[in-house]
Amino acid sequence: MVMKIRMKVKTLIVLIIVFIIGFGFIAPEIFLYGIEQIEEKEKAASLYKVYLNMPLAISRDRALYRLARSLVPHIGTYDLFMFGRGSSGDLISHEDIDKAIECYEEILDKYENSPYYVSSYKNLMDIYIGMADHEKVQELIGWGRHSEDEEIVYTSYLYASFNHMVNREYDKALDLVEKYISEGVEDRRLYALKGHIYYLQEEYEEAARAFEAIGTTAYLHDDDSNLFGSVREVLNGYWINSFTRRYAGDNRIRGRVTVNGQPLPYAQIYIHSKSQYGTYSPDGELYIAITDFNGEFETIGLKDGEYEIGVGLSIPFAYNLVFKEKNERILNLTGDITYNFEFTEPMEIISPRGEFSLKGSIFTLKWERVEGADHYKVYAVAFDRPFDLSSGSITYAIPNEAGEYEIRETETIIDIDTVNYHPTAAFYSGDSRHEALISPNAILGTFYPGVRVPIIVKAFDKEGNLLNKSLPLISNYEDVTVVRVENRELTAGERLILNMEYEEAIEYYEALLEDDSTNIEALTYLSRIYAHGWMLGKHDLEKAREYAERLYRITGDDRVYIRLKK
Repeated sequence: MVMKIRMKVKTLIVLIIVFIIGFGFIAPEIFLYGIEQIEEKEKAASLYKVYLNMPLAISRDRALYRLARSLVPHIGTYDLFMFGRGSSGDLISHEDIDKAIECYEEILDKYENSPYYVSSYKNLMDIYIGMADHEKVQELIGWGRHSEDEEIVYTSYLYASFNHMVNREYDKALDLVEKYISEGVEDRRLYALKGHIYYLQEEYEEAARAFEAIGTTAYLHDDDSNLFGSVREVLNGYWINSFTRRYAGDNRIRGRVTVNGQPLPYAQIYIHSKSQYGTYSPDGELYIAITDFNGEFETIGLKDGEYEIGVGLSIPFAYNLVFKEKNERILNLTGDITYNFEFTEPMEIISPRGEFSLKGSIFTLKWERVEGADHYKVYAVAFDRPFDLSSGSITYAIPNEAGEYEIRETETIIDIDTVNYHPTAAFYSGDSRHEALISPNAILGTFYPGVRVPIIVKAFDKEGNLLNKSLPLISNYEDVTVVRVENRELTAGERLILNMEYEEAIEYYEALLEDDSTNIEALTYLSRIYAHGWMLGKHDLEKAREYAERLYRITGDDRVYIRLKK
C-alpha cells in the first residue's frame, strides 16, 4: 500500500514537472499570439520586448521581425513644396530605426532558415535607403550576392538595379530587370521597377505598359505600398497618361539636395502645376527625379509654365533639419534651370532654454549667430486649444519691445504688453462659416495669464530667404523655448473671452463701462472684439475706433490704434 502511494506521488510530481515545462514553452507562444492581435504599435512593441526576454521564447525570429515591423512599418517621406508640406507614413524616430536595424541584423545573423530571413534582408535595405546611406545599401547588396539563398541573391540584384536607376545608369538597371523577367520570375516589383526606369527615360508608353503589368503579377514577399525605401508604387498606367498630358515637355530642372553641405541621395523631387496650388497632399505623388549618390538630380522634360517644385526626404531626417526656404512661391519654367534644395541643422536659442515661468512682462531672448544672416525674426506659436501644445497650431511673427519685427543683433527684449497691442494670426472654429468664432488669442493677445507660448527664431538673408531657424521640420513643442505666463490671474472678463463666450464678454464689459467709463480693460477688449469681429462678419470698425479713441484719451498710448490699421 505504501509502495502504491509512493508511486502515485512520483507520478504526480512528474506530471507537475511536465506541466510546468510544457506551460513554460506554451505560455510564451500564447503571449506572442496575443501581442500580434494588438493594433496599437507602441504597446505591441513594448510587449514584443517582454517576450524576447522570456527564457523559453522559441519564436524569437518571429518576434524580432514583428517588433521591427511595429517600430518601422516603412519609412515615409516628409515632402516640402513652395506652398505646403506634410508627411506620408508614420512619424518614426532614430531610436526606433536603430532598434529595427538591430532586430533585422539578428535575424540575418542567427536565423538563416527563418521564414522572415529574406524579408528582413529587404526591409533592412529599405531602411538604409530611407536613411540615405547608399554605402550601407551597397554593402548589403554585395553580401546578398554571395548568399547561398537564391531569394537573397535575387533581392540583391533587384536593389542593385534600383541603385543603377538612381545613378541614371538606365541600361544597367534595365538589363538586370529584363534578365529576371525573361527567366519567368513573377514579381510585381520587377514590372514596377521597369516602369520607373522607362518613366525616368521619358519612354512613357513603355512605362505605362510596365505599370499595367503590375496588376496581374503577385509580390514574392510582403505586400507593401512602397517599393524601395520610400519610393511609392504606381499601380497602373493611368497616372503616366495623365502626367504626360499635363506636364511632358523639353525643359529640365537640374540641381542638388544637401544636408549641411553634404549630398543627400534617394531624395525625391516633385512638381505641381499652378492649378494645384492650395490643394497640396503628399499622397499619390510620383517623383520627376530622384537624387543620385552625389545628391544631384535631373528631372524629366517639362512643359513651359508656372510650377510649384517640391522635395521629399525620409521622415527621420525631419526631426533634426531645417529647410532653407527660398523667398519665391512660383517656378516660372521657360527653359532649363538649376534649382537646389538645402537643409541644415537648426540654430539654437541660447536663453531662455526650455519652458520658463514669466512673472513680469519682459524677458530677454538670445540666440546663436547665423552666417550670412541679414536679420532675424521672433515668432510665437498659438494653438486652437490654448492649453494643449499638441493641438493644431499657427505661427506668426511678434515684435520686440521697440515694435520692431526685423532684428539685426542676436538678442532682443520682448515686452509682452507691447506684443499684445499687435494683431495675431488666429483660428476660426464652428459648425459653419456663419457661426465661426475667432480664437481667444486674437482678442487677448499672444501672451495672457496661464498660456504657454513656444518661441521660434528665424534667420533671413537680404532677399528674405530663410537661412535657419530654431525649430526643425518635425518637433515636439515641449522641447523648445516655451514662455509660461504667470504674472497675474485672468479677470472674469478674460475668462469669458478664453471660453469664447464673446457675446457674454461684450455684455460684461459694457456693464463695467456703465459703472466706470474709464475702465481700461473694458475699453481695450471691446476695441479688439469689434476690430477683429468675434465671429466671421461681425466686426465693426466704427465701434472699435470709438473705444480706441476713448482709451487713447485716458492712456495717451497711440499703440491702441495698431489693430485698426488696415
